[in-house]
Amino acid sequence: GFCVYYLTENNNVIGVVTLTDLNKVLSNDEFNEDVKFLHENYDKSKDTVYLHSIVVESPFRKKGFGTKLVKECENIARNSGYKYITATVKKNNTPSQSMFNKLGYSKYNSNDRKDLFILGIDWYL
Repeated sequence: GFCVYYLTENNNVIGVVTLTDLNKVLSNDEFNEDVKFLHENYDKSKDTVYLHSIVVESPFRKKGFGTKLVKECENIARNSGYKYITATVKKNNTPSQSMFNKLGYSKYNSNDRKDLFILGIDWYL
């Protein structure tokens, strides 16, 4: 249920991201309660993939590599039949918050630590 994707440059891994079917996330005890709480009352889980564990190595940040990873995840999700993609972002992670906003994600839910962003990936084909 987990698909990990790597971004490389000159044969070195510079970024990584994981996609997981949201139903697998919500039924897995390994995911923290923030993720489950933020998806409470979300009724599209069967059509949704959850983007998480996105990391870009420090020297490559603020150069568009995070955006590249997210856009590729959107393509993979769309080609796999998903209609929505969600991601949780820590409130103090302003670069990631900004990136998801610029990519058209909408804030769907929040708690005191994280925000849940969502994008409908089937409408802009």
